[in-house]
Amino acid sequence: MNYVDDNLSEILLVILSFVLSLLFAYIPPLRKWYYEKLDEQWRPGFMALALLVIALVLMLLSCTEIWVEATCDRDGWITMGVAWIMALAANQGTYATLVRARNQRINGQPPQPPQ
Repeated sequence: MNYVDDNLSEILLVILSFVLSLLFAYIPPLRKWYYEKLDEQWRPGFMALALLVIALVLMLLSCTEIWVEATCDRDGWITMGVAWIMALAANQGTYATLVRARNQRINGQPPQPPQ
């Protein structure tokens, strides 16, 4: 039994959460929209919703057998829910450690601890 083969959808979700955070921090059009158009209080919710959409797409692809990497049963949905929570932690951790520090350096502010 190979851990990666058995949990590919969940691992992919966590990796995509890391990538999503970096995309909105470093790709200029996405960065501009994210920081100028989206109010600061809504940003974590936006990321959570984006990750939920990704998780649902992965599960729907498995349920329709287009890409079968997760089981389309109660256990599969629960596993993806747990993976979504881990993806949220990875996404927000990426923001806190890489993106926030970079933004503060660019703005000439010393790094601040999360509040």
